[in-house]
Amino acid sequence: MPRLPKNVRHAAALLVLLPLSRTASAAEVAFESQIRPLLEKHCTECHGKEKQKADLRLDLRPHAFKGGPNGPVIVPGDSAKSPLLQRVLSEEEDERMPPKGARLTAAETALLKAWIEAGASWPETEADRAASIDKRLEHWAYQPLRPMAPGTGIDGYIDGALQKAGLRRSPEAPRDVLLRRLTYDLTGLPPTPEEVAAFVADNAPDAYEKRVDQPWPPRGTASAGRGTGWMWSGLRKATGLR
Repeated sequence: MPRLPKNVRHAAALLVLLPLSRTASAAEVAFESQIRPLLEKHCTECHGKEKQKADLRLDLRPHAFKGGPNGPVIVPGDSAKSPLLQRVLSEEEDERMPPKGARLTAAETALLKAWIEAGASWPETEADRAASIDKRLEHWAYQPLRPMAPGTGIDGYIDGALQKAGLRRSPEAPRDVLLRRLTYDLTGLPPTPEEVAAFVADNAPDAYEKRVDQPWPPRGTASAGRGTGWMWSGLRKATGLR
């Protein structure tokens, strides 16, 4: 007798299960007492915490609904499109699940089908909630910034380390030196004498900040040194030029 095509065999198997699925869905399918034990009995040995064949886990809610490399294996409300049930029903040795040991009974298969058809309800547990958190996002770099009390910022941290070492900060550089450093860093060129004089004469508390935030080049010329900052920075380091 010729072998029927795979899709025809799947359809025939589903038709056979129709009476059983009506019986199973007549009452609400209880996940914890009916479906979880079924998954633990037949699935989680290969698709659980210790082993995840085909990158698929069926022991925790977020992993189970995420599926594997080919997408979800459970489609709530549509058992015909759920690869999990199709693998259970398959007669192909390289597709059937579980691949070894006892297969699901007709009653277990009908129960699984009814659960999927009813929406695949899976009550979330603490373990499920923990599994839904991407551990990579727990890295300190992705945590929200905490408000800092005065003296606890980077300056406070540096001051504390200096005190422990018996050191203290260097005095603030003269204003002409500050402007030279800033202008070299931002344009790669030294400031003009007029710019130095104007900055030294500016006694506003935010004079330095205004200079940093002003549009560059400040002189409105094409010789702003864009692209030459690295060259000048390297030259200053090599020669000790302030």
